[in-house]
Amino acid sequence: MSVLSLYPKNTFSLAVVTLLGLISLISPALAQNEQSDFTVQDLKQTVVTPVDSSDAVLRKQLVLLVESIEESKLALTALRNQISASQSETELAVLIEREKELVEELTEHRRRFEQLATGAVDISMFERTVDEDFSWHDELKDIFRPLIMEVKKLTERPRQIEKLRSQREITQEQLNAARFARQQVESTLRKASSLEVQQSLVALKGKWEKRSESLERELTLLDYQLDERINSGEGKSVSIARSFMNFVTGRGLNILIAILAFVLTFFLFRFFSSQLEKWISKGQATESRVFARITHVVFQVLTVLISIFALMTVLYILGDWLILTLLLIVLVGVAFALRNSLPRYVDEVRLLLNVGAVREGERVIYNDIPYNVSRINIYSDLVNPVLSGGRLKLPLRELSPLISRRWHSKEPWFPSKAGDWVILGDDTYGEVVMQTPELVQLKMVGGASKQYVTSDYLGNAPLNLSEGFGLFVTFGLDYGIQEIITGEAIEKMQAYLSEAIKHSEFAEYTLSSLVEFQEAGASSLDLSLRFTFNKGAAPFYYRLKRFVQRRAVDACNEFGYVIPFQQLTVHLEK
Repeated sequence: MSVLSLYPKNTFSLAVVTLLGLISLISPALAQNEQSDFTVQDLKQTVVTPVDSSDAVLRKQLVLLVESIEESKLALTALRNQISASQSETELAVLIEREKELVEELTEHRRRFEQLATGAVDISMFERTVDEDFSWHDELKDIFRPLIMEVKKLTERPRQIEKLRSQREITQEQLNAARFARQQVESTLRKASSLEVQQSLVALKGKWEKRSESLERELTLLDYQLDERINSGEGKSVSIARSFMNFVTGRGLNILIAILAFVLTFFLFRFFSSQLEKWISKGQATESRVFARITHVVFQVLTVLISIFALMTVLYILGDWLILTLLLIVLVGVAFALRNSLPRYVDEVRLLLNVGAVREGERVIYNDIPYNVSRINIYSDLVNPVLSGGRLKLPLRELSPLISRRWHSKEPWFPSKAGDWVILGDDTYGEVVMQTPELVQLKMVGGASKQYVTSDYLGNAPLNLSEGFGLFVTFGLDYGIQEIITGEAIEKMQAYLSEAIKHSEFAEYTLSSLVEFQEAGASSLDLSLRFTFNKGAAPFYYRLKRFVQRRAVDACNEFGYVIPFQQLTVHLEK
């Protein structure tokens, strides 16, 4: 089966990552360089000698304009120096105003020079005009108007109730103030003795009475409106049900239709992509399927783009500007949020095309464990065949920093497998019961178990005995047999040990045995006893060591050889 034909469950994420990986952000930077003006000397070198009086006049005008430009530039430079040195605010304001005039004058001289040099060409047609009527505020308001109107519609009733309550509080305060003012006028009227004052106070009292009556009527109207808004509305359950039905038959239906259009378009293009990819990659090796992978990535990008276009087209046809506006906001937000991640996505696209640092079918080290890269996709498959649960699904962001390589068919994927007997660097001896990417469990002699984190297990350099092993024992004899140690003694020891192991329970596991002279030690003549065993002897490693030592002692007893002990020789000065 083609590796490329195995599609991920999250193909949408694949297309989004690839799309973002292929798009580069362009940040335009507009810079304006200062215009370089002709000097009089330059003009004299570039202006062709006139052949008639009109050319002479033109040349004279150009020279005068260039001189005026240089004078204006010098004056502007000197003025700016004065501005830098000025410490009086009044003088500084005058100088800045003069600077503006000189800048305008210099600009006018340059424009006239360019107009004379270009002849009848209207240079104003090349000037950029700014539409003064354009307003970002108005444009954004037009874009967000559907969203704002919908929010206002949803909150219309509570906003009206809150508005009526605010108006009622204000009206009540005004009414209380009007009643207090009327009482004060009445109190003053009772104290007044002048007829003219009494007449004026009576008129003022009538004014405040009318104002109080008007406020009372307004307060009554507000109470009525507020009561109508609160009590005449539908019940909560009825309102919720009606809102739900309106949503289902209105905007909810639009969303459903748009989602169906997106899903149908998405899976239709995925089907076309899979069929085309199978046809392209048929009969090709994994390493030569670059074109098929490019086709796959391009189709995923097109699938997402066309699916989103179909979604937006349906919303546009249905006239649902609210959802369309929200969709555009989300898309723009996602683009801005991911703009800084594009370089990483470019690397991930290279991985998807199988031209990156990690490639399918190669060997990669992850968490100190070797894996075979079975498939590269949004979630890539890494497989270690000798580990339980040795198949990992790794996201591209975790795969990007790694580097893979080709591997040999005889290269081991782990130093052991379940059922093997091992000896670790900390002298732990046991049988591998289980090994996973996280831990390795050993069953030691006697039934006890011990667990290691997989990285610690590998760090202990396990010695695997289950493929066969050699047993090396150093055995010392006394210097009293020095004359026969390299001949007769070795032959007797060889024959005795070979016969002993041949008639033992370990005979079927023994492959060879050898006795050799090793060295002349400080206190003994050392022999090297070497035995090799097949994998069946792995559970008896320490028993075999004890067996060899015991039989070597038996041989010494049989032949009368002395086993020396550690000796200390002291030389005395005479």
